[in-house]
Amino acid sequence: MNLHPAQPGAFAGVHAIERAYHAYKAGEISETGVMVHGVPDEGVDAGPVLAWEPVAIYPNDTLADLEARVHAVENGEDLAEYTMIAFGGAAPLHAARLCEKLGVSRCLVPPGAGVGSAIGFLRAPFSFEANRSVFMRLSAFDPARVQALFAEMEGAATRFVRSCDATAPILADYKVYMRYAGQGWEIPVPLTREQADKADPATFLTRFETEYQALFGRTVKGVEIEVTVWSVNAHTTTETVARAAPVTAGTAPAQTGQRQLFDAAKSAVATTSVHERADFPPGARVNGPAVITEEETTIIRPASRDAIALADGCIEIFIKGDRA
Repeated sequence: MNLHPAQPGAFAGVHAIERAYHAYKAGEISETGVMVHGVPDEGVDAGPVLAWEPVAIYPNDTLADLEARVHAVENGEDLAEYTMIAFGGAAPLHAARLCEKLGVSRCLVPPGAGVGSAIGFLRAPFSFEANRSVFMRLSAFDPARVQALFAEMEGAATRFVRSCDATAPILADYKVYMRYAGQGWEIPVPLTREQADKADPATFLTRFETEYQALFGRTVKGVEIEVTVWSVNAHTTTETVARAAPVTAGTAPAQTGQRQLFDAAKSAVATTSVHERADFPPGARVNGPAVITEEETTIIRPASRDAIALADGCIEIFIKGDRA
């Protein structure tokens, strides 16, 4: 069987999504699709069709928009079930429109979205990962050497983290990178502390085959297995995140002005209200189209989306009518 990003009988071979996109722009098709078909003895993407699913193309789509929608269908994903998180100075400007185009029903804009990376860096736990490149085949596994290697790496990583925080508990995660002999790449294989301390080749084999099976759906029998990289990550504990309390929708804060806003979905310019994010208490709700401004960025909501302030300070953007 083969999975091909096109409707039956259309755009066989390579670059099918790009060719469908240009065909739509030329007025030749109104939609594309994804199909599963049998592989014939001759021809390309010409075997019997087992199943297929249409994929919409919209007038304002870019090629990247269409590719994202097609790949979601290929993987059996419904993007409407996902939540987009917009961070960075420019993301809140475009996130709601991107949700429209991809069919994502919900978007969150966290506080300080324009400097989200800096906030995340400051709130992240201290950590240091020690790695060693030591080639070892399971057939020549040396438990004493492995135990000494893990102990040395854990000591080095822990000392670095302790220099960042003198009192916090420090945890350690263990990992090795393994492959079948002859492969040019490895897969990460996590280990528990007990598995790292005992350093048993049978355990390493079981862990590798479990991870390989999960990734590729099979294992390879009769081939030597190799470890190429050993890793210990020492870190302080992660802050516990509490679930935000529910909010009751209230009224919109007073607008601070108006602005002309181009709504790409409607291909029209509309006069929209402008609001300051600092004026949004939990539950404050604004119907789109509207603009919410703050120092780091601006949130643009098209006519198809409304927004509400959540208890944790996030602005939730959702499809009009999805909330009472």
